[in-house]
Amino acid sequence: MQHPRSHLAISLRALALVAVLPLAACAEDAGEYRNEDHGFRIRKPEGGWELAVGAPHPGTNFTLKAWRKGATGEESVTVFVTDLKGITGAAAACDAAEAARRADSKCSGIRRGTREVAGEDAPWLAFEYESGGLSYTLRQHYFVRHDAHFIVQCASTAARFKELEKEFTAVLGSFEFIELKDPEGAIAKTLLKKAAERCGSEIDWASSWKQAAARAKKQNRLVVVVVEQYRGLNIERYAPSTLFMDSDVVALMNSRFVAFQWNDRCGAPFEDPEVYGLGPSTFGQGILFADAEGKIVANAVSYDPFYFDDFARGVLRDHPGEEAEDEGDAEELLQRGDLDAAAVLLAAPESAEQWRLRASLLRRQRKGDEALKAIAEARAKGAKSVDLDEAVIRLRMGKFAEAGRLLAGNDEPEAVFWHALAKGMQVGLEPVREEVLKLAKDHPGDRWAWRAAAMMSGKGMGSGLDRAVWHEDARVAGCMSSPPAPGEDAASAERDAVAFLLKTQLRDGSWPSPHSLAEPKGAAAVAVASIAGSGLLPFRERKDVEAAVRRGQKFVLENPLVSHPDRLFDYTIWGQVFSLRFLAECAAAKFGDVGELVEAMDEIVAELRRGRFPDGGWAYFRAEGSEGTSIGFVTAAAVCALREAKAAGAEVPAKLVSGAVEVVASARQRGGAFNYFRGAGGDPGGREAEAALRSPLYAMVLKRAGEGKVEGLRESLDLYMRFREHNRRERGKNLCHTSPEGLASYYLIFGYSFAAEALSELPEKERAGYAAALTEDVLAMRTEDGAFCDNPSIGRHYGAGMALRAIRLARVAK
Repeated sequence: MQHPRSHLAISLRALALVAVLPLAACAEDAGEYRNEDHGFRIRKPEGGWELAVGAPHPGTNFTLKAWRKGATGEESVTVFVTDLKGITGAAAACDAAEAARRADSKCSGIRRGTREVAGEDAPWLAFEYESGGLSYTLRQHYFVRHDAHFIVQCASTAARFKELEKEFTAVLGSFEFIELKDPEGAIAKTLLKKAAERCGSEIDWASSWKQAAARAKKQNRLVVVVVEQYRGLNIERYAPSTLFMDSDVVALMNSRFVAFQWNDRCGAPFEDPEVYGLGPSTFGQGILFADAEGKIVANAVSYDPFYFDDFARGVLRDHPGEEAEDEGDAEELLQRGDLDAAAVLLAAPESAEQWRLRASLLRRQRKGDEALKAIAEARAKGAKSVDLDEAVIRLRMGKFAEAGRLLAGNDEPEAVFWHALAKGMQVGLEPVREEVLKLAKDHPGDRWAWRAAAMMSGKGMGSGLDRAVWHEDARVAGCMSSPPAPGEDAASAERDAVAFLLKTQLRDGSWPSPHSLAEPKGAAAVAVASIAGSGLLPFRERKDVEAAVRRGQKFVLENPLVSHPDRLFDYTIWGQVFSLRFLAECAAAKFGDVGELVEAMDEIVAELRRGRFPDGGWAYFRAEGSEGTSIGFVTAAAVCALREAKAAGAEVPAKLVSGAVEVVASARQRGGAFNYFRGAGGDPGGREAEAALRSPLYAMVLKRAGEGKVEGLRESLDLYMRFREHNRRERGKNLCHTSPEGLASYYLIFGYSFAAEALSELPEKERAGYAAALTEDVLAMRTEDGAFCDNPSIGRHYGAGMALRAIRLARVAK
């Protein structure tokens, strides 16, 4: 068990420099911010300072930041509110922070003192901190009030700290504690948070890779390597409250795997690019399955428990490890995930208990009607405690009212949780708050209290990542992996990809995607449906293809997308870009009701105008002072879509396009490279390989807009050629930016497709060499089932659609 002081120290270690993302402007625009939930107020300095609330930094409950706009490096005052974690006073908090800083090699010049702030002598700790090639000075002031721990941090580059002391003093002078608006509500919130923090604690986590590898070798198990790496962004870990609170997953993990949470440079062999490769820029969430020697044998692409249970059991078929202690014990086999063996034992149940276990097996297989029949048989055999089992099955089938009736009056913690969820799915979570609070208060050590608390705190079932209702089997199956099977012939690869997309289209007209497990009608689902539909459209003379594209078009038209500026990551832009392009292609081909298609395109263009960043471009995450944070390749892809939409009859304002082109142009660097973000032109700084796959898209957009020349496009294509074999090594990784230079595998097929499109801007005699290389690279992404895949978390259906486009355009270019 971790000592309370060390727990706080870990939190404090992370608070050096914090990017508050996303930033929501404070309502108190006069310069004062007042928070009665946490009980404090503060004023920002005069002269170009902004004040904003951000998502809580990991380990904290609340983050407020005042920062100077336009500063070189960080110039800020940040208020953090955290739980006490066993710390009894401000001096003890300062002691813990000092111990953490002295253990951090990035910190130096550590000193401490006291200063009168908020009417008390507050201890402070100051130190220098290295980040992003700059040296910063930070001073943190510590308080304990309202049963919480407060840190007020002043930060700037070391050279500027003394100059800013006047502003820092003004902010500290304005900071004071006020009465809580709802003390009882604050207590309840703390109660829920403490309960939710215990999520995932039932898993027997290894504390280091060395320990994980030793246990894996001794127990003949694989290591499940959980990665949640967000690099400075304020994102809490989701896996503990979602995946690792599912009862079946917990039993499977503890009986068959070794669990390990990966962090940078933990010494695992798979960090080495010669073994697998997790470079210094590795970003995102994912799960790797590694053997005791550190070899990666599989990638899981989602924290969705239904998907993971199926995927992990599939991995175990190839890597079974230790045998069951009693192969005649059906309950043990179910816990181990040996469903086939359990099915044999339970094929002809005789007792009530056997029927109950058969119902559990069928529930695990998502066979609801059959599971209910087994429950009825168990009840007929005299089982007296199967109402809860039946309720869970009915809830998973979406029959919330029926589930609620079965659970009413049952005060067992598990029953209370499922009852709250059943009711919450019908009327929202707020009406069940008191029910959950009572559960957390009466049963603080019970897993169902933790899970309920997480749900009420926006995690677990409340996050959207842990669904209450089963997915259709085809959606889950579509997220599974298929072994690589590089193609040799483009024409046969095309035929296979078309057949794959026809075979795997879902009933609603969409195609599976790991990202759409959480939102089956969200941005990812619309994007993939558009990409698959676009890939199939040229083959529409076939009746089966025509029908599939019509179903896909209908899905896209019935699910218009609206941007979510309140989200840190909002992938709506990709759904808008690819659906706009797909609908434009349909309109140009007169495939569908052209009037309806143009109207839909006009709505997407209007939404793009509303969601555009002040600098004229688009991005899928929102950063502090977001005027300069448009992402170049997102914006370039949007320009392509807008261009085609206009040609197909949509109203596209010229300024919308010209402003976006300026963003793309600002990212231009030497040697044909383009930066990820807008601006930052000049020398690519040794990151040419990372830029190689996106740069032809930028160059094509500029050439078409009259802002670039054929020489620039040729230079970008040559950059792709120079690094094509090196970059292809990232294929198959579901995490982002894993290469030594920071390349993400999702650039591969995306880059090939747009590079193939760019060939049309070259003189015809120059195209053949590039086209042959692109075709070869696309075929290298082929999978055994006829699909294509570069990044498993984006999926094979996306890959198949993009590959079809790339192969066709490369052939046309020749």
